[in-house]
Amino acid sequence: MRNSGLWMKTAMVGLAIGSTVFGSTLYTESFESYGNLVQFSDMAPDWFASPDGSNDNSPATEWGVGLPGVLSGPNNVGIQQGSKAARWAAHQFNWNDPLVTSVVMSIDFETNWDTSSKRPYQNRFLGWMVNPTSVSSGDIFGVKLDGNSTGDLTVNSAFRIPHSGSSTGTTLATLSFGQWDYQTFYRLNLAYSKTANNGVQMNVSLTKLDNATGEPAATPLVTTSFNTDAFNATQSATDHYVNPAQFQGPMWLGFEDYNGYAGNADNVSLEIIPEPVSILLLAGGGSLLLLKRRRVAA
Repeated sequence: MRNSGLWMKTAMVGLAIGSTVFGSTLYTESFESYGNLVQFSDMAPDWFASPDGSNDNSPATEWGVGLPGVLSGPNNVGIQQGSKAARWAAHQFNWNDPLVTSVVMSIDFETNWDTSSKRPYQNRFLGWMVNPTSVSSGDIFGVKLDGNSTGDLTVNSAFRIPHSGSSTGTTLATLSFGQWDYQTFYRLNLAYSKTANNGVQMNVSLTKLDNATGEPAATPLVTTSFNTDAFNATQSATDHYVNPAQFQGPMWLGFEDYNGYAGNADNVSLEIIPEPVSILLLAGGGSLLLLKRRRVAA
């Protein structure tokens, strides 16, 4: 009985160690701690949005333009548009780390304010970046929200191909005019998982939010995916593949909220999820280590 109790205690300690070291890690940013009109270029070391310290075209925080909600404060801070990509420098991860099994990120993007234009978005990007000095959306491996003059809202993959200096991609889903609303926030959620061939599966959703509460107003309007293995299999030449350099870490969350059409952004999140087997192995290792120490002490 005594040994049984010891096994139970050490196993629980081992699981606690595993959960602490390898448990899912969630980072959230509502920007409520920042003042009014603070440029992302001035948010170092947490954020990076300019290689030369210039504020030119850097996104900025603004009071009163964000979403309300649990994380929001009295000033309801959101993000103004800016034509430079911003990188969340405070939270680095490595996709090639065998302990990392998936990564999930999200951001809330507001649609166009101008009802005379049917375009909902222009060049709203979310994804990871591997270049620590880039402020270009072309270096974001993820998804892009865009639109056209007929009012279509498109969800596109976003990536580089070898020897390309700009972003390319494929259309994953389309919402026609009338299926989306002006001056409304939508949550773009992007989940990366690993494939058997060392590629990436991206699962994407777009969900309308209640502007008054910041909560999802409905089930996702769009759910779609992009698989690098399947895409590469359709290409006739390797220089049309998704650039493998975009899988070489370290990585950081990056986004761009382009100012071509008015609309703010808010609430960035990043979750890094470990391989479950690693947690159990560490838990077992912790248990055995404690048992060994117990026997030596005895």
